[in-house]
Amino acid sequence: MYTLPAPIEMASMIKETGVRFDDQLLADVAKAGHYTTNIKMALNLGIYSTDMSLSGMFNQSQRMMDYLNTLRGMTKSLGILNILDDQVIAKLESPELTRQDALNIISEVYMKTNQNLTENNRRNIAVMVIAGGWVEGIYLALNIINPDKLTPDIVGRIVSQKLTIATMLNIIDSQDPDATDDDLQYVKGKIQEIGDIYELINVEKTGRVSAITDSETRTTTIKANMSGTLDKDMLKALKQKVSEVRNEFAE
Repeated sequence: MYTLPAPIEMASMIKETGVRFDDQLLADVAKAGHYTTNIKMALNLGIYSTDMSLSGMFNQSQRMMDYLNTLRGMTKSLGILNILDDQVIAKLESPELTRQDALNIISEVYMKTNQNLTENNRRNIAVMVIAGGWVEGIYLALNIINPDKLTPDIVGRIVSQKLTIATMLNIIDSQDPDATDDDLQYVKGKIQEIGDIYELINVEKTGRVSAITDSETRTTTIKANMSGTLDKDMLKALKQKVSEVRNEFAE
């Protein structure tokens, strides 16, 4: 699961495009209390994590704390304990906190949450958290970028998500016996719907795919130069499908 992108990575990509922060696109924390099933809490734990990362990336401290406090309640409801404790909250509320410090803490919290779920044989929940976070990330990216100003780098970042989709589907299929979980199969179906749009996009690897693993942090970074053609019609279709799935996750 550590081969999948963390929310902070997509937030970083959005920041690099030079766009302004638009909090109207972010998920509403007021809806958190309506998520009572494991699948809804897991998917929106991922969604809120991505929005928290983006808020931190744009120095929106209060918005970041709103998401953090919401996530604290959701992790407890899911039985993920001792991740967002008072010590973490105190660090993020410190007046000496820098943006990079905040981003480091957010990344660590996300990693520990993933690790906690995996080590406690709750990989199906972990996959749903990751899926929710990924969908939110690509949703934000597609709704923020200007279709008239698509640079090769932005196009490459978007089309490379085709590799992420394949990875997520493979991970879901490998979750035996969790793969029979109805919730997990629902998520797989939604990811596949986005994947069907990506299948229409011609993606080529322009360099060797390499994987670099950090044994200390248990993270693997996959590097590959990807190129593809993404015209306005294809971008519109992708944006529409991703928005549909994201809003269904967050409803």
